[in-house]
Amino acid sequence: MARETHKREDLLRDAVALVPRVKLGLSNSPEVPIFAGFRGEALSLYFDEDPAFHFNREKQLRRAYSGGQLYDVAAGKLRKVERRNVAGAMKLSRTELSAGEQVRFLEELSERLASLREAIASNQFKLLGEVPKGSDGLSKLTGWFAEFEEPTLANSARVS
Repeated sequence: MARETHKREDLLRDAVALVPRVKLGLSNSPEVPIFAGFRGEALSLYFDEDPAFHFNREKQLRRAYSGGQLYDVAAGKLRKVERRNVAGAMKLSRTELSAGEQVRFLEELSERLASLREAIASNQFKLLGEVPKGSDGLSKLTGWFAEFEEPTLANSARVS
């Protein structure tokens, strides 16, 4: 049976575990909305439906979805996560990326984050929404970027 694909839900409305959360439209690519939400100090960033990046409170990458592929981390290594149907049951299999693949992934992430940081710093965006209203989620995102240097990998895919 083929899996149906559905457009992602409205994260601004539905991602209630992420507080505060904001939706931005960048001046250089208004067709790709950016969603940013926090669970405590852990940031989740969505660039429309793909890619998405999830960081822990130490600003280390813990999970990602890019190019239609799920990723997680373990012991500081990035792994592809694939769902497989085995005897009628869905099983997850994980394959560690090679050192070169991991470097390329982190370089692409670094470039994407640098572009977003620059767009925010130069006010080249439009605030499309914020929940809760008046929570100043944009300031929290700006503060996150002020403390962020380069992407590093967490030891675990867990939030904490």
